[in-house]
Amino acid sequence: MDKRYGYNRQTRHYTGPCPVPAALLDPVNQSAAPADTLPFAPPIPDGHQVVLVNTTFDDWELVADYTGTVYSKADGQPVEHIELGELPTDLTRLAPATPYDEWNDATQSWVTHTAKQLEGTKAAKLQDVNAWADRQLTPLRYLYPEGERDSWPIQRYEAKMWEADNTTPTPYIDALIMDSGETREALLAKILENIRQYDGLTTPVNRQARTLRQAIKAAATVEEVEAIVVPD
Repeated sequence: MDKRYGYNRQTRHYTGPCPVPAALLDPVNQSAAPADTLPFAPPIPDGHQVVLVNTTFDDWELVADYTGTVYSKADGQPVEHIELGELPTDLTRLAPATPYDEWNDATQSWVTHTAKQLEGTKAAKLQDVNAWADRQLTPLRYLYPEGERDSWPIQRYEAKMWEADNTTPTPYIDALIMDSGETREALLAKILENIRQYDGLTTPVNRQARTLRQAIKAAATVEEVEAIVVPD
């Protein structure tokens, strides 16, 4: 039993040893070796090489192999690299540690841009605070019809102005009570009571959200931002 070493003629990749009965290699009987094989073993590749047969199909060669996921030095985004050979200079096998890393040619490594990291971490934490506040306030808003909610600013303005000075004109309120039989004073009293009830429900949420936002703004490090706890 003899041994040959095979390759894929289309891709030129080494496919492994293939034992061959000696009879097949007997020149007297004019037998031939199996196609797409060489009679000698290829060199052993290191971790980033692949064995190919050369373009004349008579010897082996080692070619750099960096196929797979690599990273763009420009923005740190992953790239699926499919070509054999040395890695292009704008790509690296090293993965950035954070979304705020920048490639440093001098050290051939990623360096975290701490100012951008702090800014981004603050922005993400603020989104968490705003999302929490919305979750608390949205059910309260939907206790009232949408049309009524749309008119809250003008109702609040006229009611508060009238509360401070009952001679203040209230054209929007006057339009609401037209032909209704309800007095302006009665409707304004209801509006003011609704304002007090709604503010009583929403003020604690808004107060806590404001406190959290102030803490985020004042934080000087990423660790300080991450230590701020946003309620579930």
